[in-house]
Amino acid sequence: EKTIRACKSHSAESAALAGGVASNSGLRRVMRDACAQHGIRLHIPKPEYCTDNAAMIAACGYFKWKQGKFSSLDLNANPDLPWESSCGPK
Repeated sequence: EKTIRACKSHSAESAALAGGVASNSGLRRVMRDACAQHGIRLHIPKPEYCTDNAAMIAACGYFKWKQGKFSSLDLNANPDLPWESSCGPK
């Protein structure tokens, strides 16, 4: 429902379903039906291309571990961490 509303409110003619959640066959079916009903083109990659970022996060953790950088066990999720604390290039 939110995807359809967003497409309509922004006059979008198409939508994309991607990431790990796009592997869900039920969601794929519901999105196809809803988009078809509202005349919205839906783009969905093949399931083998619908992965999450677990491998990327594991690789980041590995390189942090190699650098001797650890977090305390009470660490909480924080989407606003500065770039310097990520695994990105310096």
